[in-house]
Amino acid sequence: MKFFAIGDIHGCSKQLKELLDKVKNFPEYKIVFLGDYLDRGPDAEGVINIMRSLDAIYVLGNHEQMLFNAVDNHPELFEEYLKMVGISKSSYYWLKTLDYKFETEDYIFTHAGLNPKKDLKNQTIDDYIWTFFDSDLSHITLKTVVQGHLHKPELFIFGNHIITDTNCGQGGYLTGVLLPDMIPLKSDTKSIRPIFF
Repeated sequence: MKFFAIGDIHGCSKQLKELLDKVKNFPEYKIVFLGDYLDRGPDAEGVINIMRSLDAIYVLGNHEQMLFNAVDNHPELFEEYLKMVGISKSSYYWLKTLDYKFETEDYIFTHAGLNPKKDLKNQTIDDYIWTFFDSDLSHITLKTVVQGHLHKPELFIFGNHIITDTNCGQGGYLTGVLLPDMIPLKSDTKSIRPIFF
């Protein structure tokens, strides 16, 4: 199967629309979103609405998990947290239905890759969303590991490890990669760098 894996969107609905316009030329590719849909950019709700309208695959990132943790720790602030990140209750509950990993015969898609110090069967949710490692992962798996999370100036490929996060939401482009072709596509415009965060 062919995939189009999209890195961290961070509330940048404009860049997401631009990128999705490009992938329309490749209808045989299944879209995989790699997490971090919230924070930094101006339109997290717009991003989620676009995503929900698609027949795609979605994995969660550390920014979604931070929101879940905040709500779990302070449920009395639920509505305030949603206002802070700019999403509706419907979007929040939809995010809660998503998983942290999507795996096929050839690929492992997670937000932050894999922990290089653990074998495949001992990876945890924290490993899938918080790992900071950008080298080959063939000592863990022969599958191609596709992730976002780590900011790179352009699509990063090292051995069997692909990183798609090109700093969207902090002044960079939104990038995706056509698989197995290893062809990068990026938004036409850069995201706006936030004043804070």
